[in-house]
Amino acid sequence: MTALYIILGIIALIVILCSVKVKITAEYGEAFSLDVKWLFIKAHIFPQTEEQKAKKAAKKAKKEEKKKKKKPKKEEKPSEPKSNIFKDFYENQGFAATVELIQTAASQLGGFLGSVYRAFVIENLRLLLIVSSGDDAARNAIKYGKVCSAVYPSIGFICSNMKVKKQDVKVISDFISQENRAEFELALSVRPIKLTNAVVVLAFRLLFKVLLKLLKGSKKKNKSV
Repeated sequence: MTALYIILGIIALIVILCSVKVKITAEYGEAFSLDVKWLFIKAHIFPQTEEQKAKKAAKKAKKEEKKKKKKPKKEEKPSEPKSNIFKDFYENQGFAATVELIQTAASQLGGFLGSVYRAFVIENLRLLLIVSSGDDAARNAIKYGKVCSAVYPSIGFICSNMKVKKQDVKVISDFISQENRAEFELALSVRPIKLTNAVVVLAFRLLFKVLLKLLKGSKKKNKSV
């Protein structure tokens, strides 16, 4: 009986810990920064410190050594490094990268991984895009229209498909400055238990699709025989 209480206590503790929000904050002004916080643990993702870079380099070196020790069975194509929207933005940054980040987020939300992204809650979203082509009013108006047509539908789609508590999105036309400028602040939160549920649902959907393809393939083979 005591063992049962201990097991139930451990399960309850895991459920409680998985119900605590993970907070993700991303900021971009002069430079991009990304932080993740859960309980008392805070991880600084971008920009990477010298210590983080050194650890990453050491891990890569260890992996390369292990690959060299293993006997090559077949010639394998070098696997492309996995990336995410935040990593891509960190590598590019700038006005165009900010617009691309918004469009990518909207497209991924509407794609196969949409159920996973919907587990997140946007606590705060502040976006400022300043469009400028100097003193050429006609050119500036065209550019402003293009940016608005790219940004506002994507933001609207994101806000209508995710829970958004606070948002402030502005696209401004500037006739004085010669450069485009972008700033944003993003605060996301997710409960690990909800994220896990979303991943499980996605896995079942993927499995169901694979099974359907296998069943269709077997039926075609039977017909041909």
